[in-house]
Amino acid sequence: MVAERESLTLSEPGFGQVADLPVFHGESWEEHVQTWLDLERVVTDQRWRQAAVIASLETRYGENSLDKFAQDVGISPKRLYEYRAAYRVYQFSGRPENLDFYHYVIASRAENPAELIEQAAADGLSTKALRRIVTQSTAPPIETPLPTLSDDPQIMAAWRGWCQATAALKSAAPRLASLLATYFEELQYELSCPAETIESAIYAAIRAGYDELDQIANHGGWDRMHVTTWLNRLVELGRLKAWEKPRDPGARGPSRTGYEVL
Repeated sequence: MVAERESLTLSEPGFGQVADLPVFHGESWEEHVQTWLDLERVVTDQRWRQAAVIASLETRYGENSLDKFAQDVGISPKRLYEYRAAYRVYQFSGRPENLDFYHYVIASRAENPAELIEQAAADGLSTKALRRIVTQSTAPPIETPLPTLSDDPQIMAAWRGWCQATAALKSAAPRLASLLATYFEELQYELSCPAETIESAIYAAIRAGYDELDQIANHGGWDRMHVTTWLNRLVELGRLKAWEKPRDPGARGPSRTGYEVL
């Protein structure tokens, strides 16, 4: 039935059309690969044209115009700022044929975007591999002090709201008073803790039982790639020991790595 409706032909070779849906008629593996790559180049070209629109917009109407433009075209302002950043990297680094638009978006987040574009082109890095390099390069040093919870106005406002809700719950359900008091003391202790460094926070997390990469990242609210960088650094310094955890019977996938404070 589908074949009977394929009466229209798209302008691109190898494609037909069923209603409004394009259908590819390539037969060989090579045709599929080449057509995909050709379309990728078309998509990339359109992204660069959109980035050029943003660059022109900023030149003519100023940086503050981007938020209004995002509202008018119905997309996130963040996307426009990414396109603008990518366009600036392009201006200083050129455009190697083996890189796509999002290589530039990712490289723009680093301090040395032109060097990263050159490296990505020379090594044939995927966007995923480039993102890993950029994220790890932007990880703060392990000696960086973390702000205390009590210094965050949003956290303290939430704390005051929690205290009010707790008081109302104790009044409505007196038998919960001892349980709520325990939570109150624990939270108050955490809020009153002095500032600590990233390194000491990682040690505390591991000692509390969060001894795997993802566990530590989730516990601290940190970027996973940053935590990877920090853990590798601490292992290199001989302050942490990495060890392979035993597999559960029948478990699949890669082995899990645990970390121990030395």
